[in-house]
Amino acid sequence: MTDSKDQVPEDDAKAIGRGALYLTMTKLWFMVSGYVVYFGLPRLLGAGEEGKALFGKYQVAIGLASIANALAVQGTTQAIARFVGRGKVGGIRASAIRLQAMLGGGAFLILFFGAPYLASGLYSDASLTRPLQCSAFITLFYSFYGIYMGYLNGSRAFAKQALVDFSFSTLKVIGVLCGAALLKDVIDPVSGPIIGWAAAALVVLVMGRILCGPAIAGNDVSVSELFRFQTFTMLVAGAATAVAKTDLQVVKIGLEKFHTLSETEIDAIAGEYSAAQVFATIPYQMVFAITFILFPLVTAASDNDLEKLRGYVKQTTRYAAMIAGCVVSLFVACPERTLMVLFRPEYADGAGALRFLALGYFAYSVFFIMVSIITASGKPAVSLGLVATTFLLQLVIGFPLVATVGSVGAAIATMIAMACGLVIANIYAKKNFGQGADCSVMLRIVGCGALVGFVAHILLARSTFWGGSGVLANIGGTGLVSKLLTAGGFSVLGVCFIALLVITHVFDDNDKARFMKVVKRGK
Repeated sequence: MTDSKDQVPEDDAKAIGRGALYLTMTKLWFMVSGYVVYFGLPRLLGAGEEGKALFGKYQVAIGLASIANALAVQGTTQAIARFVGRGKVGGIRASAIRLQAMLGGGAFLILFFGAPYLASGLYSDASLTRPLQCSAFITLFYSFYGIYMGYLNGSRAFAKQALVDFSFSTLKVIGVLCGAALLKDVIDPVSGPIIGWAAAALVVLVMGRILCGPAIAGNDVSVSELFRFQTFTMLVAGAATAVAKTDLQVVKIGLEKFHTLSETEIDAIAGEYSAAQVFATIPYQMVFAITFILFPLVTAASDNDLEKLRGYVKQTTRYAAMIAGCVVSLFVACPERTLMVLFRPEYADGAGALRFLALGYFAYSVFFIMVSIITASGKPAVSLGLVATTFLLQLVIGFPLVATVGSVGAAIATMIAMACGLVIANIYAKKNFGQGADCSVMLRIVGCGALVGFVAHILLARSTFWGGSGVLANIGGTGLVSKLLTAGGFSVLGVCFIALLVITHVFDDNDKARFMKVVKRGK
C-alpha cells in the first residue's frame, strides 16, 4: 500500500478530481473539435500538392501566432490564478487589464505591422503577410481572454472555466470552417479560417467577462507586482509553446535555406509535417487540463507543506505518463493508419515524423507537468530556464538535421530535446522537492506501452519494420471501413493497456478509490 505521505489529501483529491472531470471533458471536446477542423479544413483547401501546400501555409502562420498567444493566455492565466488562489482578488482584474493593454496591445502591433518583414525576411514567402496580420487579432483578443480564465481558475470555478473552454472550442470550429468556405474567394484561402478563429476568440472574451461577474475593488495586487510574476509565467508559456510549434518553423525555414525545392513543394512537406503534429501533440493536450487544477493547489501548498507538494509531483507525473503512454504506443506502432483517420492518403508521408514526434511528446507531457509544478511553487525563473534549454536544443539540433535528412530531422531533434528536458527537470525536482517521477512506475508504463504497441504493429500497421503489412492492415483500403477498424482496434488495445496498468500495479487501489470519489456525487 502507498505510504500516506504520498497521498493527495481527501479534500484536495476531490477538488482535483471534480475539476479535472470538468476540464478533461472540455479538453476532450477541444481535441475532438480540433479534429473536426483538421478533417474539414484540408478538404476545403483542396486535394493534392496544392491543397497540402495551403494547409502547410496556414499551419505555419498559426504556429508563429500560437507562440504569441501562449504568452497572452497561458502566462496571464497562471499569474492571475496564483494571486487569486492566495486570496489577492481586490483590483487584480483592473491591474491585469492595464497590463494586458500594454503587453497584448504591443504584441498585436508588432505582429500586425511586422508581418511583411517576417513573411519576406524570415520565411522568404511574401504570401504569408496577410495571414500573419489576421492572426495578430487572435493574439489581441487572447490577451484579455486570459485574464478571465485565470480569475475563474484561481477561484476554483472550474465549471465556469470549462463552460468557456467548451464554448470556445465549438465557436472555433464554426469560425475556422465558415471562414475557409466563405472567405477564400473574398480574401484568400489561408486568411479566411484565421479570421474565423479571431471572431471566436472575441466572442469568448466577452463571455468570460460576463461569467466572472463584477470586479472586486481594492489594491491587493499592483500592475508592477503582477508584471514581475507574469513576466516569467508568460515567458515560460511562450517558450513551452515554442517547443511545440517551432519544429514546423524549422522545417519551413530549413527547407528554404538548405534544399532546392519549389515553394509549393516546401509548403506541401510542411502540410504533411503539420498532420503528424496534429496527432503527436495529443498526449500533451490530454494532460494539459491537469495543470489547470494543479496550479492553485500547488500555489497554496508550496509555502508550508512540502509533503503535500511531493505527493502532487509523484501522482501527477504518474497520471500524465499513463495517459500519454497509451496514445504514444499506438501512434508509434501504426503512424500511417493514424494519419489517415483524419487526413487524405497523400498526408501519410508524414508517418516518419509522427513516430519520432510521438515519442518526444511522451517525454514532454511529463516534463510540462513538472514545469507547471515548479512555476506554481514560486520558481518561474527555473521553469523558464528548463523550457528555454529544451527550446535551444531543439534549434541547435534541428537545423543541421533538416539540412541532412529533411523534415524528419526536425522531428528527431524535437524528440531528443524533449527527452533531455525531462531528464533535467526530474533531476531538479528530486533535488529541491525530494520527489521526481517514479522511475519504477515509468518503466512499467513504458513496458505496457511497448507490449500493446507490438500487438498493434502486427495487426494494423500498413508497413511493418520487417517488411509487408499487418494482418488486418489492408481491410477497407483507405475508406470509412479502414477508419472504423483503426478506431475500433485502437479502442480495444487501449483497454488492454489499462488492464496491463492494473496488472502491473501502476493503477492501484488508491487510484480506484480516487476515481470513485470523482465520479460519485458526494457532499
